[in-house]
Amino acid sequence: MATMPNLGLFARLPYELREKIWAELVPTPAQDMSNSNTDLSILRASHFLHDEIDEVIHRRGTLEFDIDPVYRPTADLCTVSFRRKHRLLDHGGADCPSPPVSWTLKSVASAKTRGFGSMAFHKFDQVIVNIPSPDPNDVGELFCLWQKVRNLVSLFRGGTQIKSLLIRLLERESDGQNWIDTLDWPSTAYTPAPARSTCQHDYDVPILPFCTLPNLKALRVETYSEEFTELMDWYVIDGLIKLVRDSNRERERERESANAGGNAEAKPKAKSLKDKFKVKGKGRASDKSRLSARADLERRNAFEYYWMHSLLWTYADGSRTADLMRRETLREWARDGCKSVFEKEICRIIQEYPEFLNRQSSNVVRDMHYVGVCLNAAARRRRLEYDAVSAFACAPAPTPASTPASTSGSISGFTARSTSGSLSASTFPSDENKPMTAAEIEKQSEEDWDTLLPAGLPVLETGEFGMAVGHLITDPVYYDSVREDRDKYEPFDRLVRKWGLRFRRSLWWHLKRRIHQKLGIPMMIDGYYR
Repeated sequence: MATMPNLGLFARLPYELREKIWAELVPTPAQDMSNSNTDLSILRASHFLHDEIDEVIHRRGTLEFDIDPVYRPTADLCTVSFRRKHRLLDHGGADCPSPPVSWTLKSVASAKTRGFGSMAFHKFDQVIVNIPSPDPNDVGELFCLWQKVRNLVSLFRGGTQIKSLLIRLLERESDGQNWIDTLDWPSTAYTPAPARSTCQHDYDVPILPFCTLPNLKALRVETYSEEFTELMDWYVIDGLIKLVRDSNRERERERESANAGGNAEAKPKAKSLKDKFKVKGKGRASDKSRLSARADLERRNAFEYYWMHSLLWTYADGSRTADLMRRETLREWARDGCKSVFEKEICRIIQEYPEFLNRQSSNVVRDMHYVGVCLNAAARRRRLEYDAVSAFACAPAPTPASTPASTSGSISGFTARSTSGSLSASTFPSDENKPMTAAEIEKQSEEDWDTLLPAGLPVLETGEFGMAVGHLITDPVYYDSVREDRDKYEPFDRLVRKWGLRFRRSLWWHLKRRIHQKLGIPMMIDGYYR
């Protein structure tokens, strides 16, 4: 390689020797991104030094993300491995390559603080996501996997272009669970919606969110065996991959049009003159057929977001994982209210896709909101009762003469019952006037709901649901909670009421009602509650 004076004194060394020096800067398995013992300040010395070192570090490198579909309260988001094929690093030879460097990402927030929220994906030859199979009889595990995939996609959005994304559908190492059920067919924990679902099988569900990445250039899907590859129905996945390609072509055409300048402005004007002479009906059909691939992917992903929560809330019966996921979904929504991720996403879907209101009933989200608010009030009442008992226990003991026997007996009985619970006072700050931190609020919320529903929340309209929480869910509790926290709960309550009115005025609702009348099937106009 020719001498490069911009490298300073390093330019006197041959490239092969410089390459060996730069290879020492590559992370090793003994290091962690948050506690690296390699000094990388040399990257700031020169732009030319930075480019040469950066090319050596990332050459033929891949990033692998491993997701676990099993739900655990303290489960990690994923594990990231950096693998690199290089003659200077594979000291064991081709048959015994060097072990990869791995990091464990606890959550999206922690991943962003460690630099994974703005990854330079374009420097890697390939990004790999390994997705092991969830339990085919447990839609709760499929929901947990889908949530982790969405969180991972949110991290990928902040990075640069992903040249090649490979998704591997794998067996689960812990118990050998694969994507085939007991009847030797692809597992079907997922139930597609009658008309609007893009996904048809379990393996379609984690693929769709990745297709919405605006920085994705190419996508491939591989399986763990030829047998499963032959059993799979590739229609949905092939269609999604085609939409990704079409989306990239659209982006390239937009870039070319932007570079063309004045010529790009003249064409739309000429086209608009032709549109004036088009028949109105044909023009609408043409607009619909010209729906961009990117918009089509976003629309499909938006509906699946609603449908996955609808499945979890309505149909996921008899699964402990589903019960826990249901509890956690309502807990986070009730805790944050209008600032919660779920409510923001539902409101965004309603705003961007107004036709959604005319085709989908508001029963599911209305019941979820109603139950979540009531259960949050019950958990808060239990916490207040525990605080009162703790305060009484810490107060100085009164003299026997000043304490009536009946009062002393009732309080002591209540204390004995309450102190046997699992609520912990350690989440409260020592100073009563000191505001709680976000971490303390989160920990207190987890403890309250875990004490109220230790086994999770059963599916609606079942005997287990009525026995567990039926007595806690009433109209007075809901309306009192909405009045007390208007800013948190009232906007969505008002939105759901408007949604219900609009749905009943739609032609779709009247058609559905006529079908139910002809078949003699009762139609649930309102939700299970309210």
